[in-house]
Amino acid sequence: MDSTAVCGHSVGKRNRWSRFVDRPSGRSLLLAVDHGLTRGPLAGLESIHGMGAWIDHPSINGIIAHKGTMARLADARALGAAGLMLHVNGMPSFAEQSDTKETLTTIETALRLGCDAVSLQLNFRRDNAAHNLKMLGRVIDETAAWGLPVLGMIYDNDQTAPDQRLARMRHLVRIACELGLDAIKIEAPPSAEDMQPLLDGLVDDISIFFSGGPSGNLDQLLTVASRAVALGAAGMCVGRNVFQHPDKNNALRLLHNAVCGAGVTDFQQTRQA
Repeated sequence: MDSTAVCGHSVGKRNRWSRFVDRPSGRSLLLAVDHGLTRGPLAGLESIHGMGAWIDHPSINGIIAHKGTMARLADARALGAAGLMLHVNGMPSFAEQSDTKETLTTIETALRLGCDAVSLQLNFRRDNAAHNLKMLGRVIDETAAWGLPVLGMIYDNDQTAPDQRLARMRHLVRIACELGLDAIKIEAPPSAEDMQPLLDGLVDDISIFFSGGPSGNLDQLLTVASRAVALGAAGMCVGRNVFQHPDKNNALRLLHNAVCGAGVTDFQQTRQA
């Protein structure tokens, strides 16, 4: 989807979302560095100084971070030209209900920090669906008043039977669309054959990004990225596969090429095949 495909189609939203988009391809490589609140000082995120050595890489189209990290990176003049997205909720992994995230900041804080959009994470289980939907609806309503795009990180953490997971994930994506999210980040399905059924039809209404998943095989992630954008995904939203990679600059260059380097007609060609 291009930069005009945001819910509500306000001029402010379109302008802000365009800061996350690679203009030649219309796709995006987003970098999430919000992991510290959940899991502590992971390797690669130990210090603002260390992050500042690479986080201004031109391959990054957007940066997602909590308010303290965003402010410190800005104070250190470590941010490049990437769009800025404030992550507004969270919960540490040691909490009793770590999947039930709470709102931790305001939309006014995002504006005060100069952010172009906000994000929130929703880990769906049967016992927290109502909480997640209320929080999502509230954030979307509050951001609409300011023309701020919203990305939702949607995870299915219920013990769903394997043969039902694809249908449940499509349901969660549809919920995100129904409530007015502009973009979502979801996990790539375990089987490559399930990627097209997961995306089919949904990419017509909402920008879908795939997560990088746990730190691992970069070649495998590059294959996922190439296949995802060929099927209509808006791009990739990665974290540990970049900030824990021994050569972050090269990982970013390769990922950006996989997401944004191919021609913009790939999706149409794939659909016609």
